[in-house]
Amino acid sequence: MNKEGAIILVEDDEDDQSLFSIIFSELGVKNEIIIFANGLEAYNYLTKSIPEPFLIISDINMPIMNGIELKKNLEINSNSNLLAVPFIFISTANPMDTEIIKTKKLGQGYFKKPNSLEDYRKTIKDLLEFWTAAMEPQF
Repeated sequence: MNKEGAIILVEDDEDDQSLFSIIFSELGVKNEIIIFANGLEAYNYLTKSIPEPFLIISDINMPIMNGIELKKNLEINSNSNLLAVPFIFISTANPMDTEIIKTKKLGQGYFKKPNSLEDYRKTIKDLLEFWTAAMEPQF
C-alpha cells in the first residue's frame, strides 16, 4: 500500500469536490489530491503507468461511467498493484438500493454522504485514519 500516493476522488458534483478539498486541507492531508468528474476520466488516468495511489474514493451516480462501472472495469483491465488500492464508495444513494448492495462485493466500503459539514469531516477523517493505520500483509 503506497501511503504516500495520491488520493483519487471521483465525484461529479463540484460542490462536493470543493467540500472534499477543503476537508482534506483542514485535516492536513499531505497526499496529492487528484479529482475526476466521472469514472471514465479516472479509469483513463488509473490504467496508465502511474505511481500507485493511496486511496480511491468514488461517488456511485455519475454521468458517462458511474462508480460501480469504474470499479468493475479496473478489476478487469488493470494491473495487480492497482487492485490492492483501497476503493471506497461514498454516495447519497439509499443504502438498500440494489446498486449499493453491489458495492459490498466490489469495494472496501460504502459510506453515505453526511448531511452536515462536521459529519462529513468526521467521515473523511475516520476513512483516512483507518487506511493510514492499515498494515500490509506480510508473506
